[in-house]
Amino acid sequence: MTKDCFKMIMKILNTIRTIIYINLNYCDISQIDGSMIINSLKENQLLRVLDISKNKIGDAGALALAELLNILNSLMEVNMIGNEITSKAGSEIGKILKTNRTLINIDLTYNKIDDDGILIFADLLKITIILKIFNLSRNCFTDKSAIALIAALKENNSIIYLDISINDITDDVVLVQNIERKMSIKKEQNVEEENVEEQNAEKANVESR
Repeated sequence: MTKDCFKMIMKILNTIRTIIYINLNYCDISQIDGSMIINSLKENQLLRVLDISKNKIGDAGALALAELLNILNSLMEVNMIGNEITSKAGSEIGKILKTNRTLINIDLTYNKIDDDGILIFADLLKITIILKIFNLSRNCFTDKSAIALIAALKENNSIIYLDISINDITDDVVLVQNIERKMSIKKEQNVEEENVEEQNAEKANVESR
C-alpha cells in the first residue's frame, strides 16, 4: 500500500464514524499500517463487517483486532484470511471472543496458527453462544487440536459451520465428516425443539380461548 493510499484511508476512517462495511482485502497492508487502521475503528459503533483478508497485518494487526473486539459492540463478521497470523495473536483473539456478544462469523483461513492457539479456540467453543461460523482451514495445527475442537462441539449449541480442513491432521476427511455429521444432527435437534415449542405455544393459545 502506498503512503498516499494509506493516508487517504486513515483520513476517511478518522472522519466517518458510521461505516457499516469495510473491505480492504488485497491491499498489501503491513503490520504497522494494519494496526493503525484497525485502531482507528474503535470509535465506529456501527461497524458490522470487516474484511482485511489477503494482507500482511501479522500478529501486530491481529492483536489490534483482538483489542477492537473487546471494545466494539457491533462487529458481526471478520475476515482475516491469509495474514500471517500465528498463535501469539490467535490466542488473544480466542480469549477475547469468550466474552464477545456480537461476532457470529470469523475466518482465519490460511494463517500460521498452531496447537497453542487452536486449543484456546477449543475452550472458546465450549462456552460461546453467539459464534456460528468459524473457519480455521489451512493453518498448521495437529490431531491434538482437531480432537479438542470436535470434543468441544459436544458442549456447543451455536456453531453451524466449522472448517478445520487442510491442516497437519491425519485422516483429515474423516474428522471433517465427523464435524459435518455432528452439525447435521444438531440442526435436526434444533428444528425438532423449535417445532415442539411452536406446538406447545399453539396448544396454550387454544386452551386459553
